[in-house]
Order: sequence, then C-alpha cells, then structure tokens
Amino acid sequence: MQESLLHFVWKNRLLLPGEWLTQQGERVEVYHPGYHNHDGGPDFTEAMIKIGGQRWMGSVEIHWKAREWYQHNHHTDPHYNNVVLHVVWQGDEVALRTDGTSIPQLALEPWVPMSLLEQHQGLMQSSLALPCAALLGNERWYFPDMLDRTGVERLEHRVIQMEKQLQACKGDWEEAFWRWLAGAMGLKVNREPMEALASSLSVHVLHKYQQNPKALEALLLGQAGFLEPPPKSTAWPAELYHEYQYLRAKHQLRPMPPSQWRFLRMRPAGFPTRRLAQMAALLHQGMPLFERLRTLPDPTALMNQLMPMPSTYWQQHYRPCDGGGAKGGRPSKETAAVWAINAVIPAMFLFGKWQHLPSEQERAIGWLEKLAPEQNQIVHLFEGLQVSAQNALQSQGMVELFKQYCTEKRCLDCIVGNRLLLTKLTDHAKTG
Repeated sequence: MQESLLHFVWKNRLLLPGEWLTQQGERVEVYHPGYHNHDGGPDFTEAMIKIGGQRWMGSVEIHWKAREWYQHNHHTDPHYNNVVLHVVWQGDEVALRTDGTSIPQLALEPWVPMSLLEQHQGLMQSSLALPCAALLGNERWYFPDMLDRTGVERLEHRVIQMEKQLQACKGDWEEAFWRWLAGAMGLKVNREPMEALASSLSVHVLHKYQQNPKALEALLLGQAGFLEPPPKSTAWPAELYHEYQYLRAKHQLRPMPPSQWRFLRMRPAGFPTRRLAQMAALLHQGMPLFERLRTLPDPTALMNQLMPMPSTYWQQHYRPCDGGGAKGGRPSKETAAVWAINAVIPAMFLFGKWQHLPSEQERAIGWLEKLAPEQNQIVHLFEGLQVSAQNALQSQGMVELFKQYCTEKRCLDCIVGNRLLLTKLTDHAKTG
C-alpha cells in the first residue's frame, strides 16, 4: 500500500459510507479534508472535522502503519502538536503528541473500496509504457491540461540546471548562454563535447572576431581538434589550419582530442564539423549573441536567425578535406526548433526570473506555444493513443510526462491518472 494512495483517498474522500469510528471509539465526520501540504509538517492542514461530537480545525497526518508516527519522530516534533486526526491504513500503535496526549486515529482499511485498490494496482503493475493506456477508452479531454503543466515543469527543470551554469559563470549571461547553446547544437549525441568546447573557448574571444568568418571557423574547428595539416589541394581547410595556429598561440588555446566527437550512425548533415560551421555563421550574424536573440520580436524571427547559411566551403562539404558533394548547408527547421526549445527559450525564461520580469517568463512560454510540436519517439508514443501535441510546449510536456510520471508510475500525481480513477470508480460514495 503506497502512502500516496492514502493521500489520494483522503483528499478526494473516497471512502465507503457508514459510521466511521476512531480506534478510540469516537464517531468521525469530515467537513473538509484540509489542504494538501507538500512542504515540511503534517500532510494536510486546516482540516475541519467533528470527532466524538466536538468540532476541530487542525492538521491531519497520514501513514500506512501507525508506528511510522514514531519512526518519523513526530512524537518529539512540536510542529505535529496541532494534528487532530491520525489517518492510517493499519492502526498498530497509538500516536502521542509531545505532551503525551493521544491523537484520535482512523484506520482506513475497512473503508476503502476494493475496486479502487484493484484499479490502482493495475496502474502500478502495468507493463505498458503508458500505464493508463488500458483504462483510457474514449476519454482524452484532460490530457491538454496535464501537457501544459508538465511542459512548464520541464522548462523549469531545465532552467534549474542552467541557473547553476550561470552561477558558475559568475552571472555572465553571454558566456553562460554560449555554453547552453553549444550543448543544444550538439543534440544528444555530441552534447558533452560541444559543452567542453564552449568551456575551453570563451565567447568573449569569439566576440573579437565576429566580423571575420574565417577566424570564427578556425577557432571553432581548430579548438574541436578537426584541423590538421591538410593537403595543399584543399585551399580552405589549409587557410583555416594556418589561421588557427596563429590564434591558438595568441590566445594560448589547447585543442580538444578529436576522439571525443561522434560521427557514427549520424546523417552527414548532423556531423559536428557541419554544426561548428553553422555556429560560426550564427556568431558572424552579430554579437552579443544572447542579447540579440532575446530581443527578437517573435519565434518566427528566432527561427530565421537559427538557420544561418555557412560559408561556401561548408555548403559543399561535411568535413574538412572530404570529397565534397554536400548539398545545402543551413540547419533544418526542425533542428533549429530543437535549439530554440532547449537553449534560447529556457534562457529567456531564466532571464525573466533573475531580473524579476514575469512578462519575460510569460513571453518565453508564449513562444513555446507558437512553435510547432516536436517529432520524436515519445511524441509518437502518445500519438498512438490518439493524443496529439498542439505546440512545442505540449510536446515538451509529453517528454516530461513520460519520463517523470509514466515511467515512475506517479499516476496519482498526474491529472490523467487522477481523473481516470475518479471517473472509473463510479461505485465510490464521496462523503460530504
């Protein structure tokens, strides 16, 4: 029996009708179960309960077994002296306050419908990737609210990690953003080496050469370890190599070992060499980079900025000194959207948080709502249940819902799981 299920039962008053009695033999009537407390202290606060004919307003503490009152040292904690009812599954002890007075105790085991336990057990033991899939039927209307909520949760979780990087950069927004964006441009496969590259090459060094595309390419590709003495026939890689040797000595740089980068099982358009050339083109468009992107008028303008055309050589090549034959050169719209979703927009949200500008945070969320939903395995998983994301906020919400709720079987914390249990269990009698 999970304690979270007992919280769910108490919060929604899903008990069989009858004369509820405390283990001390006093009748219990619940006028209000209280407000669920997710911080320290009792589980529910400001509950309104009549016990043995006496009205009480106070806290309710919930445990699976009554002995946990003592295991958690509540009997020595004055914060629990205002508990007016101890709700348990099994009452194997009597709970006492710090002054030794006993607390009325209600054991739920005889009062919880078996159908509720069976439905909950079905969710917890489900082998499906989405545990609630077997219960959904034709009901889908409550998914959008949950996806909006988890979309914001995912944004907030990403911002927490970004905040640590900002602190490590001593509040230097441009330096921190450079590292966030580089990691996002590496996607999952090359995120770590991209972040290592950004850490070893300050954005302020790159800023000195924003008007010099050759220097920008030389710094990025050379620092990544991709520039070696090339054959004389490859003019542009040779120029980049010699340019990097000069800049390396000038700025006392140490290139990364190229073995850190991954090329296997990747489309050539996603090779890190091509990404670095696109990054050079992005920096060449104008710096400071974060300030430029943050102040754009809308997400359409942002997408245009994140799809720069690299120099002529990289429109025809994927790697230095390859045989050529490449086509295009710009990042795809889908790739640019990933960079926006994973770096630019979270940075905007964090900027609003640090500067105490709620309007900036709302603008960041609004931009996610205007971007098209992503396409990935998790999104396709939900689409198999006829649940579609309407925008990037909801597709991010699908990822967060799957990873933090479905995989962890946190169905009772999920709007969908809550609604399914509440609507499927029509034989429950809610108490008033």
